[in-house]
Amino acid sequence: MLPDGVIMQNVVVSGLGPGMGCAISRALAKAGYGVYAISRSKAGEKIAADIGARHYSGDLRDPRSVHEVFSSIVHDAGSIHHVVHTAGGFFRKSGLGDVDADLFASALMNNAQTFYNVARESLGYLSQFHGSLTAVTAARHVYMNSHAGYAAGKGAVTFMVHELAGELAPMGIRVNAVAPGFISKENCGGSDVKNLLGTGRHSAGPIASAVIWIMGSEEITGQIIEVDSGFGTQIPDGL
Repeated sequence: MLPDGVIMQNVVVSGLGPGMGCAISRALAKAGYGVYAISRSKAGEKIAADIGARHYSGDLRDPRSVHEVFSSIVHDAGSIHHVVHTAGGFFRKSGLGDVDADLFASALMNNAQTFYNVARESLGYLSQFHGSLTAVTAARHVYMNSHAGYAAGKGAVTFMVHELAGELAPMGIRVNAVAPGFISKENCGGSDVKNLLGTGRHSAGPIASAVIWIMGSEEITGQIIEVDSGFGTQIPDGL
């Protein structure tokens, strides 16, 4: 809960699914934030109801849809202080020969284009409150074990974070990303999965904690925080 006298801040979570979007939204609601979650699916609507977030239907791939849903959120909430972008997906382990043009374009669209659309639309709202934009991307060992489209999409988000952080700093907007390793998408980031160092797999709960921490860190911008149980520090056998 928020301390006495502290005004509730509103957070838009763009991309509500059963994994990180759910865990982050639930943790934000529990911490006392007003949570306004966007998804395209009925599953997202149910998740929002279960965790105490308000749900909005929208297609983050379409700039017009993003504009409409943000306008609806501001109408209902009155203000937007932070945006957490969790949309993405299209992970699978495939070689270049198995990645056709449609898969590549879809992975790029659902990761990079959605982040661009949300960042551009949220600009005016966040600048009013010196707010923050936080993306959820992927740890290096995740996208390096996927395919060209997924790597391009997540890589684009990473480089947009660096560029936008410098561009938007004079407006008081902080831009960062949290880069998870492989996570369990069960139980909305519950504690059923042990978070063991060096294993490369963990629950989505620590991702939510990292997001909330970086949202509240007023002097941090342009950073990619890897939350991967230390897997990136491991040296493969034979090297």
